[in-house]
Amino acid sequence: MSRTLFILLVMPHWFAFGNALEANLVECREIIIDAQRLRCLDNAIADLQTAELSINEKSENHQKQTNTLPPLGEKYIQKKNSATKNEHVFDMVKAYKNRKKHWIFELENGQRWQQNEARYLPSPKVFPVKVTISEGMFGAYNLRAEYLNKSVKVKRIH
Repeated sequence: MSRTLFILLVMPHWFAFGNALEANLVECREIIIDAQRLRCLDNAIADLQTAELSINEKSENHQKQTNTLPPLGEKYIQKKNSATKNEHVFDMVKAYKNRKKHWIFELENGQRWQQNEARYLPSPKVFPVKVTISEGMFGAYNLRAEYLNKSVKVKRIH
């Protein structure tokens, strides 16, 4: 589709401008005085750049009108000013380490979440602890406890 779009929008202008550009270059070539020839070539290049800008603007406007899908991966980029939609607060009632030394967090509603990255976490002193689970980038989940000043990647296991 993009190749067809390029051919339909750009190529007619390119060929029409190519003939004019070629005529300008032939005229510039015939000039004997170096400064005048250089000025002529600079003018030809300036004309070429303005034509390219107008062609690019036309194709960008057409793409804006036809594109209904957001750019790839845009839904994973967090906006700075907007609050995260998928953020839930729970009470953690139990935390322990499994055989692989990863933390298992049990929440008040029966959900269990397992630590999914190698990161040192101190054990909570008192239960229940308020935790916030938010959706991160690329479908990952982050757990932030009120006694921690950092978050840890987790996955739900039950």
